[in-house]
Amino acid sequence: MISILLILITALLLYIYLGYPLVLGALAHLFSRTHRQDEQYLPSVTLIVSAHNEEKVIPAKLENSLSLDYPREKLKVIVVSDASTDRTDEIVSVWNDPRVRLVRMEPRRGKTAGLNAALGQIDTDIVVFSDANAIYHPSAIGKLVRHFADES
Repeated sequence: MISILLILITALLLYIYLGYPLVLGALAHLFSRTHRQDEQYLPSVTLIVSAHNEEKVIPAKLENSLSLDYPREKLKVIVVSDASTDRTDEIVSVWNDPRVRLVRMEPRRGKTAGLNAALGQIDTDIVVFSDANAIYHPSAIGKLVRHFADES
């Protein structure tokens, strides 16, 4: 009985780590669909940054976000502070760039509630979600949005 259980557990682990990715790869190959990618497609983008007590990393995140290789006039950054008790709100509030805006959640309601609150204030074509400690490659936004050039 124990040997059968051991074999089943081993088979399940092999499927999880090898079988499932192989099945997905085969299905993606069989049902592949091409879409138009346009390097020149530059829709307006809002980067929503979720933050709670992120004073140590929020300056680097804002610097990184505003230095992305994307047109200045098409990129906005909203930092959602989920009732931060450190200097996160202060740092964002005094950031000297009109593209940066702070949305403070009070009382603390969690990441999902904060993101949903920010979504109600978006007026751009594309929304990108990020954590405060995630640093993006300069071309990340451009590479992401080029796939949305194909309306289908």
